Amino acid sequence: MSMPYRPSIDGLRAVAVLAVMLFHAEVPGFSGGFVGVDVFFVISGYLITSIILKQQATGSFSLLGFYERRARRILPALFLVMTATVIAAVLVVPPYRFTEISESAAAALTFTANIYFWATSDYFATASRLQPLIHTWSLGVEEQFYIVFPLLMIALAAAKRSALGWIFSVLAIISLAVSEIAARHYPDAAFYLPHARAYELLAGVLVALWRPAAGQLPPLAGTAMRVLGAVLIVWPVFTYHDRMVLPGIAMLVPVFGTALMLFADDRDEIVGKALAWRPLVAIGLFSYSLYLWHQPLLALSRLATLDNLDLKDNLVILLLCFPLSWATWHFVEQPFRDARRVKLRPFVLTAGTVGIAIVATAAVMIKTRGLEFMTRPEYVDIRALRESEGLKRVAGIRTNECHYRAGEGSLEDFRNQWGCLGEGPGMSVIVLGDSHAADKAFALRAAGVEPAQMTGAGCAVVPRLMSEECATLFRLAMQRLKDRTGLRILLTQSVTHTPLTAEDIAAAMEFFRPFGRPVVWASPMPAFPNIEDEMARRALAGEDPFTGAYPFGDDAARTARAAMIEVAGAANVFDTQKAFCEADSGASCGAYIGRQLLLVDPDHVSSVGALAIGRSLTSFLFGEAQPAMETAAEAVPVEAAAP
Repeated sequence: MSMPYRPSIDGLRAVAVLAVMLFHAEVPGFSGGFVGVDVFFVISGYLITSIILKQQATGSFSLLGFYERRARRILPALFLVMTATVIAAVLVVPPYRFTEISESAAAALTFTANIYFWATSDYFATASRLQPLIHTWSLGVEEQFYIVFPLLMIALAAAKRSALGWIFSVLAIISLAVSEIAARHYPDAAFYLPHARAYELLAGVLVALWRPAAGQLPPLAGTAMRVLGAVLIVWPVFTYHDRMVLPGIAMLVPVFGTALMLFADDRDEIVGKALAWRPLVAIGLFSYSLYLWHQPLLALSRLATLDNLDLKDNLVILLLCFPLSWATWHFVEQPFRDARRVKLRPFVLTAGTVGIAIVATAAVMIKTRGLEFMTRPEYVDIRALRESEGLKRVAGIRTNECHYRAGEGSLEDFRNQWGCLGEGPGMSVIVLGDSHAADKAFALRAAGVEPAQMTGAGCAVVPRLMSEECATLFRLAMQRLKDRTGLRILLTQSVTHTPLTAEDIAAAMEFFRPFGRPVVWASPMPAFPNIEDEMARRALAGEDPFTGAYPFGDDAARTARAAMIEVAGAANVFDTQKAFCEADSGASCGAYIGRQLLLVDPDHVSSVGALAIGRSLTSFLFGEAQPAMETAAEAVPVEAAAP
């Protein structure tokens, strides 16, 4: 027994996928395009429940049949895109990135992509733009739902619809509460894990349960529901942003909007006509393939060009996705979904063979670090050095002790154990801010000063960018140090994502004014946006990566420094860029000194870079003359820098 076809649902799918694509392409104005995924979740919950209910009513429901249909729907196009992604990655990315892609491919194939990215990535971080398969996290959530939900429906088969409605309503409320709490204390877990997203899928479940009982709605009511639903979906696409507490209660807006759209009857009114518009419906039909293809094409293009794409390039890539996705839908999705055209046995054999091949390839690449043993010694050496410096930085910024990372423990545990109160001269300064602030604490330690420190990944000090959890951490630290005399606050913030203005600096000064402590600033670092890939490419080509210059950008850093000086005065602003760029005896700003790295990534310092900044920073803070850096060997004694 098939469901009546509703073209408006395909129209709604088209709206959702276009929003996500424009967000990933970084088109201005679509800062909340990621809510398209939440729209998909509600639609999935509605359709799956409707199908199961109809089949249960006729006695035709089969758990194995359900899983077969889901596999036919999801796997063929996914396998094609993943195979193409892996092959393309071999051609355009260095081995270390190929290892990351292989790990995410294996996770996607085992329905655990959301768990993998929860453990390794912040969806909104800059690095995520270069992850070809990061969008498969949503498939992981759906696949986990598809495993559990039919079992619940079987267990509750004897229950009436009204009872099912109450049961799933309670589960949805519990999930929403979990999501809101987790979003505030474990934001990465809330974003990726199914228990914090279940209420979105369950919203669709509830529509499927209640819609038939509502009967035929009055025309005006249906129209009002569609108009309100459209507003509730479109408004977040243009107004939501990555600094919000998400998903939680905030996601109820697009979720409720989608539920209203699904609940309303398909009528001949403005919103219904718009969603049933043939071009939009056509896009909705191959929206799954569009969703699969767009992120690999964008990310691999960025990697191939060292992230030098502009908006026009991104839009051209999106346009290319349409014929490719239509072909995938027509020649792959459609045939494999038809059990008459592709029987179960050949489908299982084909899917199993391709899946095993992808997982085996991924396993080999992970084990061999992207076949690193086949590369040039120069590449092996530069990667080993970068990884070693990365470990030193993790120890130097006191990760999970003084520097909070949401994916590596709970906020509550971090607050309870925090005791980074400083020692000796360092007791007179507390470093507050994000990972760039943590680097300043690292720099002071490299120069022999142990400061007080309360920093967190992404913890902005500017109020308009400051999260609630970071504000809580700052207040906790200042409360613990409220009786300390002579204390100064050292602030800094990355400008990688958002430039800083004089108004921002003034607002930050006002935020910290109630603590009654003098505030000094450290200006931002210059950024070497593609330093890892550029050095890797030189090494893979047999060139010495420690020769020649690497491009860097400092416009945003200079603008921020000027704003800091305008508001706080030059005497209260440390010039980070000057200290960093003069590390190599006054030479032009570079990413290395001798044969030592100054950076572990585009804008975070190595132990050598930390000392380069630390000597000048201690002089700025304490008025002590510091010896000039002469050699890398002097700058980084191995035994002193080991984690």
